[in-house]
Amino acid sequence: MASDLALKLQLLLAFLAATPAQTTFAAAGDVIGEWRGTSLCTNRQIAPACKDEQVHFVFSKWNSSSGTMHVDARKLVDGKYQSMGEMDLEYAASTDTWSHRLENPGHQATWSFHVVGGELDGTLADQASGAQIRKVSAKRWAQ
Repeated sequence: MASDLALKLQLLLAFLAATPAQTTFAAAGDVIGEWRGTSLCTNRQIAPACKDEQVHFVFSKWNSSSGTMHVDARKLVDGKYQSMGEMDLEYAASTDTWSHRLENPGHQATWSFHVVGGELDGTLADQASGAQIRKVSAKRWAQ
């Protein structure tokens, strides 16, 4: 009985000792690499100039001290990928998502990405209303 209690206590302490940094590092391993797919407009009322795109994301540069992942986002234009920009994403273990808040004058939105196996799902959502603006569907790219 005492040994059962000791074992349970050891397991509890081991579980509590697993830091968010370790969890985040494991999640970083799931997303690191190249992804290609689509980024489709879902709300033209909020973003009337939005265009559906073929996209290429490169997730790299895991920073354990800040808990961020760097991503380079590109879109296909005339057969060549052009930069849409780069950003650092933060991981939220509670939702298993990587996200970045865009703070532009007159408009704020949040990019969120979630990995399930070899698929990357993402959204761009308006911060004021919570409405989705874009939907990303991509697959891991093996060269």
